[in-house]
Amino acid sequence: MEPGIYLLAPSEVVERFGQATARREQLGRVFTEIVGRLRAAGVVRRCWVGGSFASQKSSPGDIDLWLLVSDASEAVTLSERFADLFEHERAKVVYGADIFWMTESGAAAMLDKV
Repeated sequence: MEPGIYLLAPSEVVERFGQATARREQLGRVFTEIVGRLRAAGVVRRCWVGGSFASQKSSPGDIDLWLLVSDASEAVTLSERFADLFEHERAKVVYGADIFWMTESGAAAMLDKV
């Protein structure tokens, strides 16, 4: 697969990047768990996967995710229930993943400044 941005279902991400080695299988399970938690949060509009997990490395270091969340998401993104996703350092400890996020209006404001 050529480098670029592709629309994939979570199962396709695991099929493409979460197999072939024990480390990739482990990260595939972690990715599946994270996606389940994100779906339960109900505020994620888009999710991008990158870093070494989305590469051809046989032993990727971790999973890098960038999330676009809805503007009315404070009750979720600031809640203790979903702190394992929306607090970067906690996500690193719990999942071994770098999870970054921004609201839709925050992203639009950044793009307007370019």
